[in-house]
Amino acid sequence: ARAVVPLGIYGVLVNCLPAERVPACLAELKSVAPYIPVGAYANAGWMNRDGTWEPSLGADPVAYAEAADEWIRSGARIVGSCCGTTVGHICHLRKRIDATLAMN
Repeated sequence: ARAVVPLGIYGVLVNCLPAERVPACLAELKSVAPYIPVGAYANAGWMNRDGTWEPSLGADPVAYAEAADEWIRSGARIVGSCCGTTVGHICHLRKRIDATLAMN
């Protein structure tokens, strides 16, 4: 983020990391780029060195969408999903975002 902010970027995101690691990363991005939109595309787990998949909190579409609520409350303006997520993840995410927007 420090390297690209001076280039006039429109946003900076974290990508391809377990959902539970996003809040700390967003906090770091916001400290480096306080006036640029931040966001996250988390995944549903991670690949172990032996090639097996380790599911994380993000493996469950509902839990993923709930985690994304926290990201949005902490300042994320761009959210999506990455490795191991499905259409179900995006559907639940969209429903929660729509519900939040309807309340405001």
